[in-house]
Amino acid sequence: MPIWLIMDTCKAIVWLLDILFHQSEQRSEQQKALLDLHCISWTLRTSLDEPVLLSTLSYLVARKLHNFDPILVVDCSNLLFGCIKVVDDKAMITRGMERLATAASMCYLQTLSHLMATNPGSRVIEDTFRTFTKAFPPSTDLNEFPFPHILRILNWVSRYDDLNQRLEGPWEIEWESYKPPSNEHITVAHALANITRFEIRRGTHYAAGPRWILNFVLHSLSRSTLPPASVVIDCLSIVALDLGRDPLVIGALGERWVRI
Repeated sequence: MPIWLIMDTCKAIVWLLDILFHQSEQRSEQQKALLDLHCISWTLRTSLDEPVLLSTLSYLVARKLHNFDPILVVDCSNLLFGCIKVVDDKAMITRGMERLATAASMCYLQTLSHLMATNPGSRVIEDTFRTFTKAFPPSTDLNEFPFPHILRILNWVSRYDDLNQRLEGPWEIEWESYKPPSNEHITVAHALANITRFEIRRGTHYAAGPRWILNFVLHSLSRSTLPPASVVIDCLSIVALDLGRDPLVIGALGERWVRI
């Protein structure tokens, strides 16, 4: 057998083994990510220890949601509703559960918006919408809440089939006084990009994205100090979606691009 043929055969074998190794490694990483999410879900459903729950929610909100399990949306919403009660049209957090309620609201918004963007037809979305609207009637006052913007966003998307309720009541979303910590700003910006994609795909009363989301973009990008890079990227993605251009995800570069 010619030496060149032997060399080419060896190169082909090495190339094939390399592909098989990377595929196996990728499957292993996916299985590990799925196991992590199952562990998070189990902890949120079973733990009564507030530090453990806070640590789990912090881990969840900081990670990328690959191999997503929709049950996480339910887990986060149940945790949030367990911290809040509505008395005489006024929403209140149970004393001592303020930190847990804040963390749960961010994770609820993150997981719900992710599911809306990746699987807009999921039954979990409509189920959690109904649960939210039942827990928070249209007349509910949120003015004294530590995270009113997050709840107003959740309320707005939950009433997707009732335009009148979206436009009426004490649920108007304004951003002039919105100066969140970086972690909340990052979560809200990414959630709004996902919600914009959901609204446009479903054609829910809008040919483009909702105006109040564009107002969020203007508010975030017009500050004297620019927000974190991920917030800027999500804001530009919202603008691209509003113009009818879907942002491209370039996996090899780990960056998002917008084709105009």
